[in-house]
Amino acid sequence: MVGIFFEKHVCKSPWPKVTETSFAAMMQHTTMYHTMNGPSEFTITGMLKSWSCLDQIHTITTPTLLTNGRLHESFFQRIPHVKWAQSLQRHMPFLEKEEDQTRYLQVVTDFLTCA
Repeated sequence: MVGIFFEKHVCKSPWPKVTETSFAAMMQHTTMYHTMNGPSEFTITGMLKSWSCLDQIHTITTPTLLTNGRLHESFFQRIPHVKWAQSLQRHMPFLEKEEDQTRYLQVVTDFLTCA
């Protein structure tokens, strides 16, 4: 079940080496993940379970780049000086298809050079 969830929402299979390495390290050192999230994506019991900053994001005054995947909820309208870019991919467009990597890096570069 976790594999299906990750395939749909996180990153396509096969995972890039950097993603495999990151998740392997997280599984070896689980203290932070368990403290913040809980035992899994499906059993959220950690500190993030009831945490939200959505009632405060309207106070952000710094130019902000917000990127999200096609299936993610977006709240960009609530941030005054936001540049919003939505990916057609999942949670990690910068690690999936080469054209998505190129687009993502161009969005970040444009934001940093024009902000």
